[in-house]
Amino acid sequence: MVLFFLQQKTSDGFVLPTLKNLVRRAGKEDVRVAEDNLNCTFLRDMNKLPADCYGQSTANLQTLLLQFFEFYSQFNFQDKAISINEGAPVRKPNSLPLYIINPLEQALNVSRNVSFEECERLITEVRNAAWQLDAGLDQQKGDDWGILALLEQRSTRGLKKLLRVGNSHRLVSVKDLFNDSDNNQPEDTLKSKLERLAPKTDKEVEESVAQMKEDLGKVKEKKTQKIKFKNTSIASEVFRIRRDKIV
Repeated sequence: MVLFFLQQKTSDGFVLPTLKNLVRRAGKEDVRVAEDNLNCTFLRDMNKLPADCYGQSTANLQTLLLQFFEFYSQFNFQDKAISINEGAPVRKPNSLPLYIINPLEQALNVSRNVSFEECERLITEVRNAAWQLDAGLDQQKGDDWGILALLEQRSTRGLKKLLRVGNSHRLVSVKDLFNDSDNNQPEDTLKSKLERLAPKTDKEVEESVAQMKEDLGKVKEKKTQKIKFKNTSIASEVFRIRRDKIV
C-alpha cells in the first residue's frame, strides 16, 4: 500500500515507477525465472530509467504520512483494486472487500483473507489518523501530538478526547449552555458552568485521567469487598444449616 501510494503523481512527479514500466525496460541481465516458471523479470538498475519516471519528493515525512492516510481515506475500496503493476486503481474482478493484486501473479489477491469488518476498520482508522494528524498541525504541540497521538492506547486517547474541550475536540451540547432552567439560575452558576467548558491544558487532562482511574479503582475495590462480604455471609449461613441438621 505504501508503494502504491508513492506511485501516485504529485506536484513533484512520481516518487516510484510502476512495475509495468520496469518490466518493459528490463534487459537480458535482468531476466529472472522462479519456480513454476514464475516470471520475476524487471529492471534492477534505476539509473537506466528516464528522469520523468521517478524522482525525489520534496515533502517531509510528516507530510507524506498525512498524505498517505488522506489518500486511502478517499480510496474507493468497494470498486477498485490496488495494483503496483499499473500504478493506478483498477476495477476489482470480484466482490472481496480488499483487493491488492499480487505483482508477480496478477490473478491472485494478496489480501484475500481480509474480512469486510477488517476492511471497514482499516477505512475508519486511516480517516481518523488523517483527521488527527491534520488537526494536530493547527494546535499547540503538547505531550500527545502528531504520530505520538496515533500510538497512544485507545482507552487513554478516548478519555483525553472527552476531557479536552476546544478547537477540534469541542464536544459541547447546546443544552449545557442554553437550558430552560438556566433562566432562573444565578450568574455565578452560569459562570462556573462556562469555566468547566473552558479548554483544558495537557497537564490538566493528565490529572483528570489519573483521577478517573483512581476513582474507578476505588469503585472496583468496594465491589470486591462487597462480594467477599456476601460470600462470607453465605458460607456462614450454609455452616449454620449443616450444624442444625447434625444436631
